[in-house]
Amino acid sequence: MNDLTLHTNFCDNYTRAAFTHDYVFSFTLDHMFYAVKMDNVDARTLVLFTTLDRAAKSKGGAVSLRFRPTNAIKRAIVEMGNVVYKCTAASFAALCESNKYNKGENAEKLITEKVFGETWYKDSVPFTDGADVSHYQVKFQGATFCKETQLF
Repeated sequence: MNDLTLHTNFCDNYTRAAFTHDYVFSFTLDHMFYAVKMDNVDARTLVLFTTLDRAAKSKGGAVSLRFRPTNAIKRAIVEMGNVVYKCTAASFAALCESNKYNKGENAEKLITEKVFGETWYKDSVPFTDGADVSHYQVKFQGATFCKETQLF
């Protein structure tokens, strides 16, 4: 199986298993932090927005589906989606440095509180069972969608 076929199969299986197909993608681009809503994201779109990463053999060598957009893909997401929050990358970095959470958790916290007006709390609901906020999955650049052991 070639890499593109594996990637496509991964995205197809992820889409079938996922609780929601609505996302808030977040990332930094041109010194700005963006949060962009996109509804009804299909497997073919995920192929464009994601990469497959393989863990080191010492860590089991498992494959994972990751949100690793290039700058061109980030620009396309901004154009295709609905920008719901934007601030400087420096202010997002300052937020991240001011607490114990990682960048993905900080993005989810910021989006939950600023965009949806809800109180954020850290959880670990599986992608098959629920969304991060409202009916949206929140993904910050570099986020893992899932590992192959969760799909195959």
